Amino acid sequence: MKVLVVDDSEVTLKLISEILTTAGLEVEVARDGLQAINRIREGEIRLIVSDWAMPNMSGLALCRAVRTEPLPGYVYIILLTSHATVEDRVAGLSVGADDFLPKPFDPAELIARVRAGVRVLTAVQK
Repeated sequence: MKVLVVDDSEVTLKLISEILTTAGLEVEVARDGLQAINRIREGEIRLIVSDWAMPNMSGLALCRAVRTEPLPGYVYIILLTSHATVEDRVAGLSVGADDFLPKPFDPAELIARVRAGVRVLTAVQK
């Protein structure tokens, strides 16, 4: 299963990609929400790790778009962001995120949350 990492920071994209690839996951990247939604429409992406604050389409707007578009399958969304107040987490979950991980994050926790998402998606597909 491919994981789409969405962030406008090249450093963050590289870091998260390396963490997930080292954990044995297949990773693609997008630099903003618009690139991400276009990639998701192609039908291969089922799990997203997305930043919140990005140009063109924020992580929140990406969540809304994924939840309102007729897509060929469920897409699991993890918001990974420095917006970490309770209100921020509630806002992210309310617009459609499945999980929320504040920055800075521990790589082991990111991997565990992505693997939990994969388990959910595998169960949904059965």
